[in-house]
Amino acid sequence: MKRIVFVGNCQANALRVVYAAWIAPRRDERVEYVVSYSEAKPEQLRVLQEADIIVDQQLSSEQQVEVKRLGLGGKVISFPMVSGILMWPFHFGEHPKDAVIPGHLTRVFTGWCGDKYLDRAIRAGENPDAILRAYANLDVVNDARIDRLYELAEMQQIKRDEQCGIPSWGEISSQLSKSQMFHSPLHPSLRLFTFVADRLFRMMGVSSTQVEDALARCRAVPLPPIETPVHPKVIQHYNMDFLENYNYYFFFGEKISWETYCRRYVDHDWSAPLQYALARGRSLNTEPDLPGLLNDLEDAVSRYRAGEGHFAISEVRRRLRDLPGALIASSKAVAQDPTQVVWAARHAELLRVQGQHEQAEIAARSILRHHPGFVLPALLTLVQTLSDQGRHDEALFEAENAVSLASGHELAVLLSRISAMKDANSKRGLAVQPHSAGAAQGVGQHGT
Repeated sequence: MKRIVFVGNCQANALRVVYAAWIAPRRDERVEYVVSYSEAKPEQLRVLQEADIIVDQQLSSEQQVEVKRLGLGGKVISFPMVSGILMWPFHFGEHPKDAVIPGHLTRVFTGWCGDKYLDRAIRAGENPDAILRAYANLDVVNDARIDRLYELAEMQQIKRDEQCGIPSWGEISSQLSKSQMFHSPLHPSLRLFTFVADRLFRMMGVSSTQVEDALARCRAVPLPPIETPVHPKVIQHYNMDFLENYNYYFFFGEKISWETYCRRYVDHDWSAPLQYALARGRSLNTEPDLPGLLNDLEDAVSRYRAGEGHFAISEVRRRLRDLPGALIASSKAVAQDPTQVVWAARHAELLRVQGQHEQAEIAARSILRHHPGFVLPALLTLVQTLSDQGRHDEALFEAENAVSLASGHELAVLLSRISAMKDANSKRGLAVQPHSAGAAQGVGQHGT
């Protein structure tokens, strides 16, 4: 079995995820990932030494793991890091008031969603409304030297591109005013991600057919979906009209405007009611007051309209045996973000237990096509849905085809039961449930 190792930052790992899901199984390859910005441990060095192909990300700064210096025997294929820093002149920061947030909760205004301009104004004790007015009217283009930032980004990107033979800057510069190229400074959009992936995978010797099929299945870049809001003056300068009046994907599946982001940043509104309710919701098995939790979640979601909040409401309603209400809430979560596979899988199962077999089958098949790492939960829903309708031969076919993708005790038991029913020519449908606690309770086990 050929061994392939991707080396780099989160972009390298995202490429590894897609390659491992849709290409490596067809080529009998083992795929691994080594972080480049941390010192390699002995196990990681061993992985690199045993690699047949090393897919090495080229960055503009020196890394802890420099493939060229290790004297490795594997073939090295390079690809460039892509950077959208030209869109965020005040990127990266740590909110001055974040110390008050408990350690187990999320600091939403830090890292790529931090803003140095707002941080300085907050530390200076300026009036919140005055800060917002000043920021909205700021001459960002000149004050932040946007054109110079663009030149530096272009120079660095072209240098990385030339080292790898992948012309990503040409794609970035030609499409910047036409479509979204970056969600945050180091997280490319699906368009840019697939541009790099297409060229890299072909350089790795993958056939055009396999590359096209793999990228067609990729509905979202396998990176955190959080988007960093872009200042309106930057939008105007780069003629990015598609971002005018745009709502950015924020933490917990919420979508907010740039103005809302700034208002909440200055007020240090870190979604506390929602975060506390979600934290309780993650402990459903020990939560003694489900009705109280449901009220807290619904109050928080009425204010923050977060997809993760809708999903948590669905889970609580399921525990309270309100399956119609759980289905309504899961529908809202999936509508907020169809690419969240855990939400989609549990929604498909709720559709099934509510007797909406056609919709459940469509949802389950979509998951199986686009999310290879989540085969078993969707497969169980699909097989059960087909069996509920008396389509036992189809159910058996789906289960047998998926054995190579997802093995395990639940799948083996389910397969044997379907086979037995087929032999008996049963007309009753599948009587047993694939989850030990029954179908309704089993919905909550899909995310594990």
